[in-house]
Amino acid sequence: MGIRAENVKIEIGGVTREAPYNQDELVAKARIWDETLLKYFDIDVRPEFNVPATTFTIMSLAVKLAKKCREDLSKIVNEFGQTWEVKLPDISRPTPIISLVTGLEPKTLSDILEVPELVKQQLLALVEGYRDDPLYYVHALLHSSTLIVTLLESVYVAQLATYDCVQEGDACLKHPMLNDPAVRGVGVDIVSGTMPGVVVAVCTTRQINVNEVIRVLRELAQRNFLIIVAGLLAKILEVTPVEGDQTIFDLFPEKVLKCSPLLGALHFVGVLIRAAEIFAGKNIAANYPEIANYVLTKVGVALAVWGPPPLDLLPVALAALRLGVSTIVAPVELPVTIKAKKEKWTAQDTVQGKVLEIEHSPSALLTYAKTPEDMIIEIMRNCLRPCENSKCRLTKLSHYVDLYMRLRGTTPPDLQELIRTEAEVPLTLRERMREVLGPEWKEREVPIDIKLFG
Repeated sequence: MGIRAENVKIEIGGVTREAPYNQDELVAKARIWDETLLKYFDIDVRPEFNVPATTFTIMSLAVKLAKKCREDLSKIVNEFGQTWEVKLPDISRPTPIISLVTGLEPKTLSDILEVPELVKQQLLALVEGYRDDPLYYVHALLHSSTLIVTLLESVYVAQLATYDCVQEGDACLKHPMLNDPAVRGVGVDIVSGTMPGVVVAVCTTRQINVNEVIRVLRELAQRNFLIIVAGLLAKILEVTPVEGDQTIFDLFPEKVLKCSPLLGALHFVGVLIRAAEIFAGKNIAANYPEIANYVLTKVGVALAVWGPPPLDLLPVALAALRLGVSTIVAPVELPVTIKAKKEKWTAQDTVQGKVLEIEHSPSALLTYAKTPEDMIIEIMRNCLRPCENSKCRLTKLSHYVDLYMRLRGTTPPDLQELIRTEAEVPLTLRERMREVLGPEWKEREVPIDIKLFG
């Protein structure tokens, strides 16, 4: 089975195995979320960026990766046996991405061996649904990227489950901040605003200004952000002294964590998915729109990238932003940006049973920062989310206003939109609240549980 467009051909191959969920229906379900994103966000594409060609490239990459992952998983199964359990220390659901995207909940290596087949079924659904229109390309690009991340998780978790990860595995798993008890603790801090947000920091080249990166991370760590540094950037920063012989990891051992393999960042995506289950009791399996809606409206999270995203990182970034993770690239301009539409946002509050006006948060799912100051402000702004309570919003806005005034010399231009009640006005602005907010500002209801899709 294949499709052609502008001399591009994608061959899926035979698909025979029955799946626990109808994979065609799961692709259609995920498409609902992509339509929702296009309702609230504008995609600005420069002429030199060929969206169809990029889409087919990522789809082809997913096909090739499915074959490679099948081979790698087969080797692991042959060595350790089909009944080897897939489990990780203090993590109740070791494969949240697989469960979310395919509905499969692997308990053994035999189960996880099915993942490449399920991915092929979903790729086949994308191919059969081909049509030459913008929505198709956006959906196919985002979903193919999500399928690539799903494949990566299958091999990565299988490898971790079959080795002593405490001795040889990923540094992310060694750190207690990412297991289930820690996720519960971090969640409390995020809900209260004590922790303004979570940031994953990566770089794509050694040709970066390390001092600028350290400046950004240090500012955020001092403001109680949780920062996960992955891949090449982790290797660079662990040998870069900041004060004396201390690195950024030494200075902030509980706030700046290193994840040496880039694939370790997958656990970060998994933590977001598991958070919806742990805190909101959401069913993860085959439930993409609801989980993505939860992350986008409730969890302040950003991906900071230094350097132009190469092809192998692009699917990870696209899969993350699709799930509600604001992605900010520095210091290069991007051929594509995804920013909030200027029109008013309204959405249904499922608890209050009414349609409410909400602010444009996050203000971007994909944007760029030319300077360290831009990066700091973009991260802070995009970690604001519509469903945070007034206590949380006050804490975040206090940081946002302080940073903006110190780095830009003025108050943020969007406070009228971000401040919903007088209780959310930062202390530094209360004496001149009316001056800052203007005569037309008035209080509005604070959302509890916004549903963007449907």
